[in-house]
Amino acid sequence: MWLEAYTEHNFNECEKVIYRLHESFSHQVIATEAKNNQFELWLNLWGEFTIIAYVKRKDKEPLWLTRYLDLPGRPSD
Repeated sequence: MWLEAYTEHNFNECEKVIYRLHESFSHQVIATEAKNNQFELWLNLWGEFTIIAYVKRKDKEPLWLTRYLDLPGRPSD
């Protein structure tokens, strides 16, 4: 997953992204300041859940973003 913005200016305001993952993950909170990589986060996973991202911005209120993921590869019952 990674952060996208409507304009380059909007993206450049971002300083840090803190991702909040589903409670079943061993590390439920992961932070990144890797702006040059669009604050990307690589995980090996499957299933469906909502990810929450807290975006810290320069001299502005932070943003709270959510994204529901439904990934392929889920084991069948």
